[in-house]
Amino acid sequence: MTEAKDDSEELALIYDRECPVCTAYSCSVGVDESHAAGVRRINARDAEHELVRQAKEAGLDLDDGMVVVHQGKLYHGADALNIMARMAPDRGFGNRLNKALVGVLQADDLHAHKRFVPAHFKKLQPMELNPHAALNSLLPVTPTVTRAENGVLTVTIPAMEHFGHNPRATHISVKAIAVFVQSSYQQAIAEASAPALLPAGQPAAETTLTIPAAKGAVCCVLLEVNSLVEENGRMVMLRNKKYTAAGVIAVLVKRAKRMKRRKFPHVHRGGQLAIRELPVAFFQRE
Repeated sequence: MTEAKDDSEELALIYDRECPVCTAYSCSVGVDESHAAGVRRINARDAEHELVRQAKEAGLDLDDGMVVVHQGKLYHGADALNIMARMAPDRGFGNRLNKALVGVLQADDLHAHKRFVPAHFKKLQPMELNPHAALNSLLPVTPTVTRAENGVLTVTIPAMEHFGHNPRATHISVKAIAVFVQSSYQQAIAEASAPALLPAGQPAAETTLTIPAAKGAVCCVLLEVNSLVEENGRMVMLRNKKYTAAGVIAVLVKRAKRMKRRKFPHVHRGGQLAIRELPVAFFQRE
């Protein structure tokens, strides 16, 4: 952390606009109004900008990570991501996801390679999308996720003697959703299973949910639970947040293809070992 000369109520985020990872993050992140008036985004390539000059004068390498300027202080790399996470609002799924993405955004690694590291997405598990109710407070079992060779996902919920629900509910609805992050890491597509209806107040048998296949470098599987009441032959969702839950139950990463090691034919020729056209000299014994 370094002192800066900026006293603005806004928070300034200095990032490399030529880095797709940094650009994607900077476009989606926000701050709570209680911490700052807003986010001012500055291109690190703008050498004439006053805050860019201050960061360079402070000895911060903008090629090694983003810089946040807040209340006259400079935060660089991992410190910048941490302060953005602390100041992000809790309202809404997108903001909670941005907080969780701090574990994914490994500043040095990402900025150096200009790409996401798929394995880091596993840090999204477990992630609760509703701060008022955890998934395991409604479903007292551990769901499992398997992927078939054709890409179809199967979510299995073990049998339950009881489960949580709104006292007014006649049923709960359980649905599985898969978010497939594309290889470009700039787009994602979602597929969902048909919802399963479980009668409230009764033991539930093992439940299987099927999600259609889709391509993606990373697949985040979420489970969503809602309480319903049957009125006049139709199901009506109950909006009490204490009995509605959603969370990440699995993160599946596309495995990189293993390259087979090629065996080069070799022959001995006098005092050399010839490997194709790469001669390697060695000493002969006398």
